[in-house]
Amino acid sequence: MKVYFTPVKIAVSSSRLSIAEFFDYLTKNYNGESDFKSTDKEVKFKFFEDSQVFIVIALTTKELKNFCEGSDTGSDFVWKMSDDILNKIAETNVLIISKKNFAGAYLHNEGSVRINTFESKLRWTFRQVLRGKYGKSKRDEKFSIERLVDSDDILKKVSRLSEIDEINATFSNPITSVRMNGSIFKDAKSLRVTQRVGAYSLKKLTKRKELSDYLEGLIKNGCSNVSIKGTVSGSLAGETIGVADAVNSIYAMEYSEYISELNGISLSQFLQSKLFTMAKKEILSSALVKKA
Repeated sequence: MKVYFTPVKIAVSSSRLSIAEFFDYLTKNYNGESDFKSTDKEVKFKFFEDSQVFIVIALTTKELKNFCEGSDTGSDFVWKMSDDILNKIAETNVLIISKKNFAGAYLHNEGSVRINTFESKLRWTFRQVLRGKYGKSKRDEKFSIERLVDSDDILKKVSRLSEIDEINATFSNPITSVRMNGSIFKDAKSLRVTQRVGAYSLKKLTKRKELSDYLEGLIKNGCSNVSIKGTVSGSLAGETIGVADAVNSIYAMEYSEYISELNGISLSQFLQSKLFTMAKKEILSSALVKKA
């Protein structure tokens, strides 16, 4: 298993509460507004900042099976891993965004808090902060986390094929019900879709660009495992291409390395950790993040 650095950008449409004001407020005044519980887990959010970035940490502890053994005193949290860390899962997600353009990356693994869930909790909190400051939030005041995608890279991958037969993608809630027009089970958490297009020719640049734009839209809307299957010029054998490797991750690290870096660190010391220093460097040096 890997931990992916998925590039994202924060967007806000409000003249009364900017992105900087929102995160600055949460850094100083957060009181559990985004925290939530389910039958087997509890997720707590923590907000930090330094001179260059805002940081959000989502801590997940499980009631029945504590993959991340930790000591939560209420004011601090200490990660404690067992010796057999390869079989332990540290449910810790981190959002790091630049104060310059509010672009950055979301660090996550396959079994942790998904971006869609993370976004919905911050969106709700954004409205709560507005209501606290002004009495109510307006319908057109919105908060969103947009996925960043390397358009040139997708077009390059698409251009490897002369024609395609299939487009594959996994849709996750809330995207599933929106895309499927409510025709699927409303509580489905994800839906794997295969679109068979039957020898769709990519010989023309306009067709390659059309497909590239469509695939980019899927990824930006939160789809994962996006791939296309087709043939290469001069070859009849089908080839499957992962359109955005690990959902366009700008960096990835082994899970065991990730939790080893967390081992023994307290939440209050996180900004001095090697993990944060490395992640911040990778994120702020990413061309995709810089040009967002």
